[in-house]
Amino acid sequence: DLWYDEIYSIRIAEQFWHNWNPPVYFAILHYWIKVFGVSEFSLRIPSLIFSVASVSCLFLLGKRIFNRRVGLYAACIMCLSSFQLWYAQEARPYSLCVLLSILSTFFLYRFLTEKKLKSGLLYILFFVIGLYSDVTYYFLFLLIIQFIFLCIILRKNNLLRLSVCFFFILLIFSLRWEYFISKFWYVKGGFWITQPDLNSLIISLENFISGYNASVGLYWFSDLIVLFVFISGFLAIKQKKEARRNFVFLAALSFLPLVLVFVFSKIFRHKGTEKSNS
Repeated sequence: DLWYDEIYSIRIAEQFWHNWNPPVYFAILHYWIKVFGVSEFSLRIPSLIFSVASVSCLFLLGKRIFNRRVGLYAACIMCLSSFQLWYAQEARPYSLCVLLSILSTFFLYRFLTEKKLKSGLLYILFFVIGLYSDVTYYFLFLLIIQFIFLCIILRKNNLLRLSVCFFFILLIFSLRWEYFISKFWYVKGGFWITQPDLNSLIISLENFISGYNASVGLYWFSDLIVLFVFISGFLAIKQKKEARRNFVFLAALSFLPLVLVFVFSKIFRHKGTEKSNS
């Protein structure tokens, strides 16, 4: 059956622009309901479509950055991900955000390597759509990490071009800035999610690999997988300069935004958490 958040998605879709949650997914759901109606099956189909598309796009990203074999491995792992399968069957915007994050990363990499205007424009397009789809506003943290990380590794000319992209992204997002601020102050005032600690970072990685309902043994196994991936990556980057650059690029965009969210939550802790901790 539909659960609370999915029912909430229907309510938001009725007036998708006048809500502090970004409107793109709910706009899609609004017109989807007009055509296909409201049922568990019809409401979850868009998420399924986005999820299936994500697998194909992840293959293209892995192939572009490394090679065809890496792309196939990445696509297979995504197909088997309990976390991915969970949100491929839920009427929420998360699978759309995954798709848009992959597409924006794909065109960001192409823009950095090929320096073509078309790739830069597509990067801006998909990132902006991501900002206008992500109810958690995680894309803002991803943008901050992209800017900081690329400031460190890019030459002056490339950084100038990318700074123009960042400027236009923030300029377009400024249309929703008021909604973001209002949601921020609401969550800071008290929210059902408790303030994360260091253990939350580990749990997040375990959930990404094993899903929410795995056994303790599987969660331990997922920790070993993360360790294996990092060891393999560090061994691989010793071989070629290009492989090292690409591994660092993907690792930074994968893990540093999560760390930034953790730091942000520590600085702007909400009142409900302070009371519970005391």
